[in-house]
Parts: sequence; structure tokens; C-alpha cells
Amino acid sequence: MKKSKKKLVLLIIVIIVIGVGAFWYINNKKATSKTESTYTTATAVKGDLKIEYTDEGSADIGIKELKFTIDGTINEIKVKENDVVKKGTVLMTIDDKDYVTSSKQADISYQNSKISYEKSKVSLQTTLTTLKSQVDDAKTKLDLAKDKYEDLLVEYKVEGEAYNTVKVDDSNLKTIELEYNSMLASPSAYSQNEIKNKEISYENAKSNYNTSINNAISELKEAKSNYDSTVSDYNKAVSDYNIEKNMNYDEKLNKLSLDKAILDYKTSKDELNDTKLVAPYDCRILNIAVKAGDDVTKDTVVMQVRKNENPMVISNVAESDIGNVTVGMDVEVTSDNLEGQIFTGKVTKISNVATDSENTVSYEVDMLLDKDYEQIKDNMTCNISFIIQQKKDCIKIPNKAVYMENGSQYVKVLGSDNKVTAKKITTGFTDGTDSEVIEGLNEGDTVTIAATSSSTKSTSTKSSSSKSSSSKSTSSNMPPMYGG
Repeated sequence: MKKSKKKLVLLIIVIIVIGVGAFWYINNKKATSKTESTYTTATAVKGDLKIEYTDEGSADIGIKELKFTIDGTINEIKVKENDVVKKGTVLMTIDDKDYVTSSKQADISYQNSKISYEKSKVSLQTTLTTLKSQVDDAKTKLDLAKDKYEDLLVEYKVEGEAYNTVKVDDSNLKTIELEYNSMLASPSAYSQNEIKNKEISYENAKSNYNTSINNAISELKEAKSNYDSTVSDYNKAVSDYNIEKNMNYDEKLNKLSLDKAILDYKTSKDELNDTKLVAPYDCRILNIAVKAGDDVTKDTVVMQVRKNENPMVISNVAESDIGNVTVGMDVEVTSDNLEGQIFTGKVTKISNVATDSENTVSYEVDMLLDKDYEQIKDNMTCNISFIIQQKKDCIKIPNKAVYMENGSQYVKVLGSDNKVTAKKITTGFTDGTDSEVIEGLNEGDTVTIAATSSSTKSTSTKSSSSKSSSSKSTSSNMPPMYGG
């Protein structure tokens, strides 16, 4: 019994000693590890560096809704969804029976109107020929009457058109008057009978002279009246001709009828042609919204197609950021719905016209992707990286792995023997997180990065390309320096 108690006491003492020893060892180990220098590692890798401005936008794959321009019933659908067709391909038709009938009737009406119009033109030409002949006759008569009147004015020496200035041959009157006055001056030299006869001759001569004057005046008045009449006749003939020529109602009515018939005929032909829905350009059939037998109107969307060209991405960039974007700039496009896929393109247009929405001014930016990516769907939300600067396929390391001493850059390289040695390097382009190593490192080299004290050494980590934290970042040939 006493031996058992001694063994139990001894066992307890041993356990206590072991526990105290373990506690001392663990605490001593922790204290020792706290004094050790710790670091993380990174591997020099080949990759791309870039400074970018990021924004959001949406895809536009060029979808067009197709409609018939007339009402009708779907007769035949000649394509199926996802077919790729050429411009002008007939995609769908509607029943054309009524339109064929309408087109034939319009054709008949057009032909009849054309005949009526041609007849009215011939009739008008005949009438105009007759009226023109009347104008010519009236002109001839007018010219003759005018010539006769003007000749009389000259013959009778009329001043202007004052007929009281008419002059006729008065030589006989003057001779007889002179003889008569001579007899009266010497009456004793002549017998009474001679004087009386001369007086009678003188009176007859005066009467004949006055008669000649009156006849001349009458002749002038008659010629003037005839001239005025021919002027009136000529003017009427010209007026009749012009009225018929310029205001021929029959021809104009027939012309209007013909014009309407032509329009109706063209409309009916267009409607007949419009019973066929054709591809507006080379495209892919995305959706067919109707089936044969369905009634459709001009407002019915019967099909959706996509133009055979690369998708567009459209973004509204705020005025504070538009300075980061230029035409021709490379872009990378991703979508949360297409994880891991990157689509490339270029900026093709920056609108000069601002849009103001909720007091935010922005400008539309259009981007054309490099390929016809089928994964991109219409109106898909996109994440856009506008590449401000970049360096492709370069050796890069984190900026935190680069140290500076006496104006020189160096890194701490971890060798295969786990020894760390300093090595001078030259850096180039930086995106603000990683830097290009121009000289001093090879792909696969491991460098150390100073870290805060920790209880254990970390395992090595691999650097990857990272985006700049600011859209306004700029490139630098000297990355930030750490360590010392």
C-alpha cells in the first residue's frame, strides 16, 4: 500500500516537471521567433503593365426590328433563326392576292388615262393650229390697215392725227381765184358775163376743194376705224390662242387624271413589292416573332436581325473624366456575365454634344470591338478599361520589392539556398503597383519584400498584373522605393 502511494506521488512529480519544461520551451521559442527578421516573396514574371481609366457602358450589336409596310396575312417564312443572309434576301412574304388585283386595276386605269391625255393633247394641238392661223390672218389685215392709214396721213400731210390739218391739191382753186380777183380788180376790162362765169368757176373750184378735204378726212377716219378694228381683231385672236394654250382645261384635267393614275399605279406596284420582306443588309436572323397565317399590320415587329459587323460598346463618360479618353485609344471590355473573358477594341467616336442627366454632364463615347464576338449580347452591361498607357510582355515585380541606396535601385534576391543577396536593377514603366525590370533580373527570379514582424516566415507569392488605383495615374520611370 505504501509502495503504491510512493509511485503515485512520483508520477505526479514527473508530470509537473514535464509540463513546466514544455511551457518554458514554447515560450522561449516564441520569444526567439519574434526576434527573427521576416519577409514575403514575389516572383519576377512576364506580363503586361498598364495605366487605365475604367468606366461602365453597354453593348450595341446593331439589332434592327423589321416590319412590313403594309397590312396582311403572313404567307411564308423563308428563313429560320440564326441564319446568316445576304442583303436583298427574301425573308418572309404576306398573301399578295389583293395586291395583285389592285395592281392590275391600277395598270388599266393608268393606260386609259394615258390615252385620254394623249387625245386631249392632239385636240389641243389642232385647236391651237386653227387659232394660230386666225392670229396670222388678223396680223396680216392689221398690217395692211396700218400701212393704208399711215400712207394717208403722209399723203394728206396730217400733223399728228389732227384731221383739220389735212392738205389736198389746191393749185386749180388758187389759179381760178387769182383770175377771178384780177377781173374784179379791172371790171371794165371784162364783160359782166365773163366776170359772172369766172365767179361761178371760182365757187365750183372752192366747192370741189372743200369736197376733197372732206373726202380726205372721211377716208382717214375710215382707215383709222379699220385699223382700230383690225387691232381689236388681232388682240382677240392672240388672246384666244393664249387662253387655249395656257388654260386648256381638258388637257389639264386629263393630265391631272394621268398623274393620279401614275401615282396609284406606282403605289400599287410598291405595295405588291412590299408583300416581300427583304434583308436590309448582310445580317443574322436573331428572332422571328410571327408564324404563317398570322395577321400583321404596319406596326407589327415580325423579325429582329443583327448586322454582320463587330459589336459596338457605348459609354457615357463624365465631363471630369472625358480628358482621359481619345479617339483611337485601345480598350478592354469585360462583363460580369462573361467571367474571365476580355474583349478588345478601340474608341471610334467621342460626341461633342453633352447630355445632362440629374445634374451630371457626360459625353457619349463609341467603341468598336476588334471582332464579331458572339458572346456579346445586345445591351449587355460592360466594364470598360480605357488604356491610357501600357507596356506589354515585360518582366515585372512589385514596387515594394524595389529598394534605393545611394541613388541606385536594387532588390533582395532569394537564392536556391534560401540565402538573400542584394542585386542592382534598372526599372522602367510602372503602373503604380508593379514595375518593369529592364535590367538585372530574369523571369522566375524570386525577390523578397520587407514585411512586419511575424511568428513564421511566409511562403512565396506570385506577382500578377494589377490595375492602377486611379483613373488619373501616369507612367513613371522610377517606382516608389521601400526598405533601406
